[in-house]
Amino acid sequence: MPKKQNTGNDRRPNKEFLELVEISKSFPGVQALDRVSISVRQGEVHGLVGQNGAGKSTLLKILTGAYRQDSGKIIINGEEIRIKTPADAQKWMYMIYQERTLVPDLTVAENMFIGNWSLPGGEKRKNAKIVDWKTLNTEAEKVIKKLGFDFDVKRLVRDLGAHEQQLVEIARALAIGGEIIIMDEPT
Repeated sequence: MPKKQNTGNDRRPNKEFLELVEISKSFPGVQALDRVSISVRQGEVHGLVGQNGAGKSTLLKILTGAYRQDSGKIIINGEEIRIKTPADAQKWMYMIYQERTLVPDLTVAENMFIGNWSLPGGEKRKNAKIVDWKTLNTEAEKVIKKLGFDFDVKRLVRDLGAHEQQLVEIARALAIGGEIIIMDEPT
C-alpha cells in the first residue's frame, strides 16, 4: 500500500493548528511581548485575558498583520508563515472587532459576502458587476443553518438585535473561509 504523502493539510483534532513560538515585540521604552508561546489545536476555543497593557492587543495585531513581531515564529498547520500585511493574515484568519463592521442598510446575506467573490462564478460576476442573489442567499442560509442560527438572511442588519449582529459577524467569518477566527472582546 502506498504511503500517504504529507500535504500539510492534516487537520487531526490533536495536532497543533496554530503555534506562536517565542513571539517578542517592543516599542520605544516598552517590551510589549517577551517570548510569548501559544499552541492551538483545530476546533479548540481559547481566551486571551490579562490586565490593560499586558500585550493582548499587540499579539492580535501581530496575528492580523497590523504589526510585525521583532522575533519568534508563527506556524499554521505545521508551516511557518510570515505575516507582513493584513492581506497576508486574511489567507488564514478573520478578525471580528469589538466595534461592529456590518453595513446596517444591507441584508444579512449581503453583509456575509460583502467584498467576497468566492461564491461559484464569483470572479465572472465581479468583472461584470452582477450579483447572483439566489446563490448569495442560498449560501448565506447554509452557513446560518450550519451554525444553528435561526433568522432570515434577507433581513436588514439594522433590524437585528446586538446579539444577532454578533452572530452575523461570526457567520461572515465562516462564509469568507477564515480557518482561525479571532474575536476582540466578544461580549
